Amino acid sequence: MITIEKTFSEKVSRALSSEQIPEMPFPGSFDLLSLTGKISFIQQRSSAINSEIEGIERDRQKICIRWWPIYRTVYDWIGERLALLNATASVFQTRMCFFIHGWMSTEDVAGLKRSMTSSFGQEVVIEEKEMLQEDLERVPVILKNPPYFRPFELS
Repeated sequence: MITIEKTFSEKVSRALSSEQIPEMPFPGSFDLLSLTGKISFIQQRSSAINSEIEGIERDRQKICIRWWPIYRTVYDWIGERLALLNATASVFQTRMCFFIHGWMSTEDVAGLKRSMTSSFGQEVVIEEKEMLQEDLERVPVILKNPPYFRPFELS
């Protein structure tokens, strides 16, 4: 709040307007109050609003304490179910064979092939496909951050 002599008010108002600082006059209900009355009213109203905010925050905390464990459990359960559905959407099988479609980095394919060959011999075939332009929107991203950034990665 800026208070100045009336003779300077027009100059100051223009200067503030030229700097894109908007003028916010008091509401009409303040017209009958003196300057100290206006300040006193604003202080009282600000205190009342802060008390209301504190009450709302206490209520919010109570709700969080009561319901957060239930919501977290449901959220985790839904996440597990979605992961299962996403995984099963990439797996196809018949009585005699199965097919799994997924993404991995090119440098990890050789290790997967070695592991599958050592466990299943020639019964499992791994085929690396070329990534197409239309696949770019669906490809997951692998982050390989330096060790000092790893604590900040999302898991």
